[in-house]
Amino acid sequence: MGSKKAIIIASAIICILLLTILYMDYKIRNLEGEVEIPEQIDEINEVENTTIDLTDVEVNDTEAEEEVIEEEEEESSTEIGTLEIISYPDAAGVYLDDVKIGTTPYNNFSFPIGNHSIRIMKTNYGDYCKTAYVYKNTIEKITALMDSSKSIGCTGSSSISTSTNTSDDDEEEEEEILGTKFTSEPSGAELKISGQVKGTTPFSFELTEGTVLIKLSKDGYKTYSAFVNVGSDGFISSIDHDSEQNGNYTKESDDEYLFEIDK
Repeated sequence: MGSKKAIIIASAIICILLLTILYMDYKIRNLEGEVEIPEQIDEINEVENTTIDLTDVEVNDTEAEEEVIEEEEEESSTEIGTLEIISYPDAAGVYLDDVKIGTTPYNNFSFPIGNHSIRIMKTNYGDYCKTAYVYKNTIEKITALMDSSKSIGCTGSSSISTSTNTSDDDEEEEEEILGTKFTSEPSGAELKISGQVKGTTPFSFELTEGTVLIKLSKDGYKTYSAFVNVGSDGFISSIDHDSEQNGNYTKESDDEYLFEIDK
């Protein structure tokens, strides 16, 4: 009886030990599984971090490309200068390499840099020629003092045909605003109005109300000088000779006078 009881007790102890071993094994396995989960999470985080880094790189590349484009645009925009041309008298045609680009006063703030051939032309005046070099971001100024008897700075003949000396618009303006026509005998006399050279006869000029001094001069002839009174309608109302007068005049019409100059 005592031996059976001892066997039962021993069997129970063995069962408890086996259950304890199985329980410990189960706990160990669960602990190993919990350790593996954080490692997987770290791997996922690394992948996400890598993706973010790649996005940053793409943004930086785009910004770099935009900076390059802006630099190129700045470089291209600075390859220009300014050309400023004035003439005496004004309203003269400005030609660049024999192509008309405007009239004086002429200002171009986006003029391509480099060497350019400039010719300034006006009816009853000689041409004014100049070679101009326009530098980057600088102003090239040309002042043309035109002479009614000769060209200045021009070599050879111009390739601009006579028919293109004035545009159709210029011709229309001349027809619309004729003013008073001054003619002389002989023709080709220099006409000055209040000390300013206006051209050579025959020449038309629009007068304004008041009194002006006109002078006609030609080599080999005496100077014709007279005070001209102009009415509010722009026509000559009377002519008063002064002491320098040498010749006479004839009124052809309200807007045309013929002056005869003595030798």
